[in-house]
Amino acid sequence: MSAIKIPRAESPEAVGVSSGCIKEFIDDLKANNIEMHSLMVIRDGKVAVECYNHPFSANRPHSCYSVSKSVTSTAIGFAVSEGLISLDTLVVDIFPEYRENKKDSYLNQLNIRHLVSMCSGKNVDILKDKGKIDWLDDFMKSPWYAKPGTDFRYVNENIYVLS
Repeated sequence: MSAIKIPRAESPEAVGVSSGCIKEFIDDLKANNIEMHSLMVIRDGKVAVECYNHPFSANRPHSCYSVSKSVTSTAIGFAVSEGLISLDTLVVDIFPEYRENKKDSYLNQLNIRHLVSMCSGKNVDILKDKGKIDWLDDFMKSPWYAKPGTDFRYVNENIYVLS
């Protein structure tokens, strides 16, 4: 798999980003002992700023942990505001191949709101080797611990399905 090459701006200012503000931001992180591994600012489709703290680099894979939840929920917010989906959009409307299971009434009730609020009701096996399974299929076929929308449980696959 090759890396995606995002065009670089000649300078931060060339795309309307203040170098001074970026320096202040990085200095503030350091002054408050906030560990930063990397920073990339993209503006107008170009990389305005990119930096890495040793031993991190652009070519070193890096765990992002739950930041994907923030990014995905932000994207869902944009999709809702642009009218592409609503929070009431059913998951089986996005993945109609799973609608065939008429016996699973909960699956036919599961919507975007349930996923983004971590209230899907799905009981996904956290011990499965995630590198060797189809996450979507595993999520859809996992048992229910509750009716969708009734009980919070932190399930990573909720965000995966949204993404």
